[in-house]
Amino acid sequence: RVDDELFWRSDGSSFPVEYWSEPQLTEGRITGAVVTFIDITRRKELDAKIQDAREYAENIVETLREPLVVLDSDMKIITANQGFYATFKVAPEETIGNSIYDLGNRQWDIPALRVLFEEILPQETVFNGYEVVHDFPGIGRKMILLNAREIFRKGIGSHIILLAMEDITARKHAEALLQKQQCELQALNAHLEERVKAEVSKGMAKDLVVIRQEKLASLGTLVAGMAHEINSPLGFISCNLRILNNYFDQIVRFDRFRRDLDDSDSSSANLDAVATRRVEREIDYILEDGADLIRGTLDGARRITKIVQDLKLYARVDLREKEAIMLDHCLESALAICNSELKYVATIRKEYESLPKILCNQVQLSQVFLNLLVNAGQAIVSETPGEIVLRSWQDGLFVYVSVSDTGKGIPEEIRGRIFDPFFTTRDVGKGTGLGLSISFGIIKEHNGELLVESVVGVGTTFTVKLPRTPEESMTMHPQESS
Repeated sequence: RVDDELFWRSDGSSFPVEYWSEPQLTEGRITGAVVTFIDITRRKELDAKIQDAREYAENIVETLREPLVVLDSDMKIITANQGFYATFKVAPEETIGNSIYDLGNRQWDIPALRVLFEEILPQETVFNGYEVVHDFPGIGRKMILLNAREIFRKGIGSHIILLAMEDITARKHAEALLQKQQCELQALNAHLEERVKAEVSKGMAKDLVVIRQEKLASLGTLVAGMAHEINSPLGFISCNLRILNNYFDQIVRFDRFRRDLDDSDSSSANLDAVATRRVEREIDYILEDGADLIRGTLDGARRITKIVQDLKLYARVDLREKEAIMLDHCLESALAICNSELKYVATIRKEYESLPKILCNQVQLSQVFLNLLVNAGQAIVSETPGEIVLRSWQDGLFVYVSVSDTGKGIPEEIRGRIFDPFFTTRDVGKGTGLGLSISFGIIKEHNGELLVESVVGVGTTFTVKLPRTPEESMTMHPQESS
């Protein structure tokens, strides 16, 4: 039998044939032969295509960086790529045709791999992402990710297994390192959070000190006028009490005279004597004037009590407590503290609209308004009294309170610096330069704005703009007693 022979046609073309011969026997002797010729052109073309496909597939396999092997149904290696040889340090001659379990001093005889091939793959025909951890001779401990697919070849009626491998050792180590770093980072974050909380607490303590210092500085400029505001009612209270004491003495003596007469005789002469003595001692006038003196004394006491309450409110330092208040009430409280300072330099005009309550820190806003009022009074330097106008209004989203003065105004070149800490235009020793800076920070903490408009020689207006508080928020944060 000849598998490949070239025959020529009469036109000069050729074609491959396969032929064989069978002898013809007559009485045991060869008397002839039958020769059979088959044109195998089509088979040759198919063989060439198969060879091209095989080379194409092998080239694809070889270009893969990851190890790849092809196994037959007996787990023997049909082929492997260069990635497999390079990764596991084996040679083609000791690989092809050998069982994968026998390969490289049986380094692939792994129980988990046997379970994979012999139990899982026959049922699933494909598996992905199967991790194997093994100590391989010569290359050490490796973590291998396996992907396999079983393919049935109809032409020859057998199965082959494509086994792709990925060395994920470095990736797993990187993941473990990343996990460790994440744990360390979380621990560091927790530590930093504690540090931040501690620093915030320290910062709040420093803020409290600065605020107290600014309050003391503000009160220092007002102390003389406040002393006068307290001494004035104290003076007439003291005077009223001395007069009342004298009145009381007169009433006691009159009462003693009347009782002495009542005990001796109740004649009409005694009654006339009592009436005469009542007129002489001005008892009716004493009773009428005494009532007026008592009312005046109580009014003076209430004035002192109001000043002390406003001072106590202003002296509080609470950076967190918020309550529902009326801004114009807060402004009036601040005005009561500095009124003694302002009444000599300006008249106060009030233009208040009805405002809703908003949720805010009353102590902090009182300090803001006091700073603005004191600044307004100090800006008026004319010989004749100026004017300070206090306004309040609202729109759909915000409430506003403004303090306007007819003072000297703020030059444009320094207007952008007035909220900077320690910036002041006053003489040394007459201001800390913190009032407006603190006020700006307080309003910002309330999600508001502190706006300024000024014209040199005309005056300045500072406007506090704060967001209205929704009704549901007011319900969630009920007003607390201050």
